[in-house]
Amino acid sequence: MLDQDIKEGDSLVLQSAARSGARLFFLKVLGISLGLVRVSLLAYFFGVGRSLEAFFGATVLLSLSSKFLQSGAISSVFVPVFLENQEKKREEVWKILSNLFNLATLMACLLWLALFSASPWIARGLVPGFDSSSQDLVVNLFRILSPVIILSLVSSLIVSILNASKKFGLPQWIGILSSLIDIGLIALLVSKMGIFALAVGMLIGNLVECILLIGILRRMGYKHQWTLNLKDPVVRELARLVYPFFLRMGVFQATSFFTVGIISFLPSGSYAIYRYASDLIGKLSSLLIQPIGTVAYTYITEETARFQYEEASRRLSRALKMTFLVTVAPTLILLLTSKQITSLLLNRGSFDPSALIPLASALSVFGLGLFLNGAFDLFSKTLISLKRTFALNLFSMIQQCVILLLVLLFSQKWGLLGAVWASPLSTLIGISFLGGVLLVNRFPIIHPLKDLDFLKIAFAAITAYVLSLIISQSFLNGSLDILKIAIICLFFGTIYFVTCWIVRLDEFKLLVRSAFRF
Repeated sequence: MLDQDIKEGDSLVLQSAARSGARLFFLKVLGISLGLVRVSLLAYFFGVGRSLEAFFGATVLLSLSSKFLQSGAISSVFVPVFLENQEKKREEVWKILSNLFNLATLMACLLWLALFSASPWIARGLVPGFDSSSQDLVVNLFRILSPVIILSLVSSLIVSILNASKKFGLPQWIGILSSLIDIGLIALLVSKMGIFALAVGMLIGNLVECILLIGILRRMGYKHQWTLNLKDPVVRELARLVYPFFLRMGVFQATSFFTVGIISFLPSGSYAIYRYASDLIGKLSSLLIQPIGTVAYTYITEETARFQYEEASRRLSRALKMTFLVTVAPTLILLLTSKQITSLLLNRGSFDPSALIPLASALSVFGLGLFLNGAFDLFSKTLISLKRTFALNLFSMIQQCVILLLVLLFSQKWGLLGAVWASPLSTLIGISFLGGVLLVNRFPIIHPLKDLDFLKIAFAAITAYVLSLIISQSFLNGSLDILKIAIICLFFGTIYFVTCWIVRLDEFKLLVRSAFRF
């Protein structure tokens, strides 16, 4: 009787988690659709020109600044710390949060001033293959974007609080509004401001997002206090968890700098193609992987905080299966139709048609790493929930070194496509390392080849791929327009879903039920 009650309780939690994931998924669909509109605008107005590559260089510098602050790491490790302290009195919790916000904002302001001043020298090291005028453009664009360093850190901390409180949908709605503002400003200002319209739109969109998130936090009862106490036990605990991430920061920054620098020496337009492909795959990853990872991380963290490691292991296993279920089909569809999809999205206006083939190839290679990225994300978050941040960052640093080595070797032999292949290969190596760390910490993980559900998903995907390939070659003559692409995707999805149902895949049935109940 007790075992039955436990199973029923576990089933209810799983359904709740799946419904939360389904909500995030459908909100992500809206966000990704807007993201694709933005990418199409970039292709229409700027193609693969050097001005767009300069903007991409500025956003890389901005991203590296965020990595220096470790906004993602702070927000991730903040979740278990917040969950451990949320039982305290509300006033005490707000005091802790105020202290963290003040400290983080102070760090962000100091970094902003330093990078604003040093940006000319940093830009030369970032894109040495660019001419001097393009390097100056990188500097000017970065200086406009630089306040995003502060805004993104504050926003990431608030989002982590909302996720820890299981308010998963609110950040997504605000992100959608931010994207609408960004796209609207680009469309309005591009004729007058050129490439600078992208920087202005991104800055104002992030500002509005941060203001709205602060408003939501205040509606939850948050009252800010202007205190700065470095001796606070929570601050020390957070610092203990975060400091290993700063070890990775130096390696990550060096890897990113050298990767962009290597690609900048390739023919003009190569870096723009690389960024188009990585951004498109990033949006697909955000749609398919992030909802699963966000929800699973919250529940895994709760269970590890209660020392329920077997339950956390089962949840990780289900999250991995769900990730494989939702990523294998898009990976194979990209192999079928990547050229047609990129042509549909980007081949207009200033975009150079000769860039379609290398872009489609890069997109297909990045697509092979979809499940690998999801598994790496889940393993990383599980290690954070176990507070094994040092081991996580040690092997992440090794992975970054592998990326740099592969980019250097492969780009010399195979050019841009060689640099692209470095990403999935290094992620596979990183997964092996992190899986080993979990096993060493006696956190059991499943073996894909020994789990029938993985084999069922693979069988369904391969069946759908083979039949879709026959249909596309035999009946559509290899020439695909938007209607034919939709037919191929619909046919693939139908075969895939029906096969998953026939082989009695429980994760698929749970996903379908949750999607219709959310």
